[in-house]
Amino acid sequence: FVNGGNSSASLRAFRFKSRYGFRFSDRLEKAFRQDAVKYMKLLEPTTNSRYLHRMFNEGVSRRNYDAMNEYKIFGYFFPPVSELSKTPEYKIYASSAMDLMDKEYKSGNKNLRNMMLASLLWPAVKNSDAEGIEIILNEQEKVFAFDKGEKETLTEIFMIEKEIQNINSTELIKREHF
Repeated sequence: FVNGGNSSASLRAFRFKSRYGFRFSDRLEKAFRQDAVKYMKLLEPTTNSRYLHRMFNEGVSRRNYDAMNEYKIFGYFFPPVSELSKTPEYKIYASSAMDLMDKEYKSGNKNLRNMMLASLLWPAVKNSDAEGIEIILNEQEKVFAFDKGEKETLTEIFMIEKEIQNINSTELIKREHF
């Protein structure tokens, strides 16, 4: 990494650091903090997808999320929420979502990829229509390769969640007026 090593190895080192609590040497720590995004940009979307899936599907999602923010690479990997992710509200929301994914993993659910993506991207899409959701997912796909059918699944998840929110809003209005 420091001497122009491969970016895939850098992401793997980052993943192991946050998963197992390893420390980088001072030299590597400094290099990673200065140039992490530059090296991550060299990765293919399929590589990003594979590593991020592992990072958020090992029961240590919260630790990986916190580390990605510490090294300022979260926004690179999730461009639709890049600006939102800097707000305290998003950090609280995403931390809670990651805690929930860790709980799900520990209870036996080992396939959390769609849950992770839907959770992290929801704040960006919650006020969008179907066309807006597609634009957001297209932006995400530039750095994160979706599995076959995954984009459609995420779109369905978002549309169902929006419908649930509409129903809940309607029920709240009915209760307030009656």
